[in-house]
Amino acid sequence: MKKLCWKTSLWLGAATIAFAAPVSAQPAAAPGQGAENGETGLTDIVVTATRRAESLQRVPIAVTALSGEDVQRNRIQNFADVVQAVPGLSFIPFKGASTTAIQIRGQSQTNDAPGLDLPVAVFIDDIYYGTTASFDADFYDVAQIAVLRGPQGTTFGRNVVGGALQITTRRPEFDAASGEINASLLSRPGFEANGFFNLPLSDKVAARTAFSFHHVDGYTKNVFTGNKLNDLKSYSLRGSLRFQPRDDLEINLKASYLRQNNAGSHGRLFGPGFFVAQQNQFAPDVHDSYADYDGYVRRHVFSIVGHLDWTTALGTVTAITSYRSLKQQWGEDIDATPLPLQFPRKDVNDEWAFSQELRLTSEKGRTLEYILGAYYSRDSIYKLIELNQNGTFTQSYLSVITGGVFQRALAAGLAKTTSFAPYAEMKFNLSDQLAITAGARYTTDRKRGYTDHQGFSFAYGAAYFVNWGKNFSGFTPRAIVEFKPNRDVLLYGSVSRGYKGGGFSIAATNVQRALTPLKPERSTSYELGAKTSWFDRRLRANVALYQADTKDLQVRSLVGGVFQDSNAGKARVKGVELELLGKVSPLLSLGANYAYTHARYISFPNCTSGGANCTGNTLPNVPTHDVTVFAELNLPIGGGELGLRVSDKYATKYQLDAVNAQQIVVPLTAQKHFVNASATYQPDGQPWKVQLFVRNLLNKWSATASGNYFFYALTPADYAAGAREVDRVSVTPPRMFGGTFSYKF
Repeated sequence: MKKLCWKTSLWLGAATIAFAAPVSAQPAAAPGQGAENGETGLTDIVVTATRRAESLQRVPIAVTALSGEDVQRNRIQNFADVVQAVPGLSFIPFKGASTTAIQIRGQSQTNDAPGLDLPVAVFIDDIYYGTTASFDADFYDVAQIAVLRGPQGTTFGRNVVGGALQITTRRPEFDAASGEINASLLSRPGFEANGFFNLPLSDKVAARTAFSFHHVDGYTKNVFTGNKLNDLKSYSLRGSLRFQPRDDLEINLKASYLRQNNAGSHGRLFGPGFFVAQQNQFAPDVHDSYADYDGYVRRHVFSIVGHLDWTTALGTVTAITSYRSLKQQWGEDIDATPLPLQFPRKDVNDEWAFSQELRLTSEKGRTLEYILGAYYSRDSIYKLIELNQNGTFTQSYLSVITGGVFQRALAAGLAKTTSFAPYAEMKFNLSDQLAITAGARYTTDRKRGYTDHQGFSFAYGAAYFVNWGKNFSGFTPRAIVEFKPNRDVLLYGSVSRGYKGGGFSIAATNVQRALTPLKPERSTSYELGAKTSWFDRRLRANVALYQADTKDLQVRSLVGGVFQDSNAGKARVKGVELELLGKVSPLLSLGANYAYTHARYISFPNCTSGGANCTGNTLPNVPTHDVTVFAELNLPIGGGELGLRVSDKYATKYQLDAVNAQQIVVPLTAQKHFVNASATYQPDGQPWKVQLFVRNLLNKWSATASGNYFFYALTPADYAAGAREVDRVSVTPPRMFGGTFSYKF
């Protein structure tokens, strides 16, 4: 059956490539804009996936792009909402709202140790966000979101092994003073507002201020305390200045701040035993919990970036200088029981990062196009974990593990990384139809820091302090061959390398392990793709077939309450991604996104300290099939337009750890008929519009992250009877509906 799925996907991709039909084409719009291709054609999207502005259909990379209008119309407010629009993308809130991860093409990271990098890079206004605690962004006043799949190490740099997310916010405009206010009432209940004010100060200087505000009650009730959890209380501000002193020079400055003060997230127990039965009796709703502690998330994120573009005879010189900082505290009831088995449980993050990039980009359309550049960054990341395990309660199996005593431990770590990378990429346009691209990047990472364990616990071992340090490096070339048989078909093939730096584990239980570095990940990806337009650009069909082989994949597993960090020998991920969008009529559009992903460890012996062999296991957080279908209907009604949209998502179940041991909760990860719908009315010639929407119309739920915490949630009698698994699970939000009023001026 697995071979059949893979072969079927290959035939599907091959068919799309082979039968692509030629239709008339239109020139691309200006960067960041769209252009209608005739009265009935689809809008052309311009992206910067190759570090230059190009039409999405002319970029030989697997990219999904969402315009600012798409983001607003579909209420895409954060990374969790992007999942529905991108094939094969997963969002993993493995520590609730405080610490999250993204999975693309089998690559994800749930290890939040300082100095360990992410395989999927996030860039917000060209600022690199490289930790699991730093990038749960609030999307407001967005110009575009682009998701690049596969290694992008040549032009994007550090740790772009699985892919990259580009979020670009809007620049100030010189045209006229303008603004927009969007205010929403939610059923949870709650209130949200966002908007912008744009002010030209002269014909060469413009300013823009954008804001976002959320005050939304939680969708989880802690029945034990009576309080709501999983709420959202935050505000964000962004100020921008744009200078254009000459026609060949433009400078953009942006500064942003986010403050978040939420209650804790939800932990629901699944499995056998007394505590699960107690929870199910007193808190039967799957979105509720029964725990003695609510928890909290407090976060402050600041960033500033300067972006200079100077057009010269050699090309455009771009200089990007950025600084960002994060301060966060997180508390949670990890045991998810009404006993204070782990209290208090607290994480502290304190980090800053500085980066400087300089590049030269040639004019597009030359026989030889080039990008030359260098990237420098320096960051400091501090992490503190306070772990208190109260083994004095004989009702829990924790009392057996701890010998009936209270164990208190602190694990702290500081990592300072200095990274430098020169890069170059050349594109040779051999003819109007054939082009070859070759590029490379060489990255050096200098990492220094310490790990400090105080106290004692079975999870973190005895006290110790070690200084550590190591240099890592990676060479990431890329080659692309692209062929345009006509103006409506792009065929391409590529080979690319990805690199993710090594590091050290904060959870190591002894000095030897603390001083043993995790090796860097090195990935080689092979990809064939086609981007096609049909029927006078009424239908767009894009497909990518790929295989990625990754050596020394960095893996974290929770085994018996102890985190074990190691390198997998080798993993192979292969798959097909298909995106379809059709304009059936001037009023009706239909679309579908599909991803087939086959992700396996092809060599992973001794994946735990007990000598388990994970060779052949499925990589975690990767559904084999992921499908989203959607429809949009725009009807002229009552002197205006009524826009109706509905989408439905389906994804198969997936494993939750490298050991593939959490079989109780695995079936609960499947997503079936997660339906979103909206109706938007815009009167002709008026500055206002109103939208009614519903998220998760059918009130479905699925598990998104989980850990096996049997040592808390089983009694000694449960364990003696043979129970070994009780999973603490995060679940997706329930149905929510609301309305938004928007006003432009």
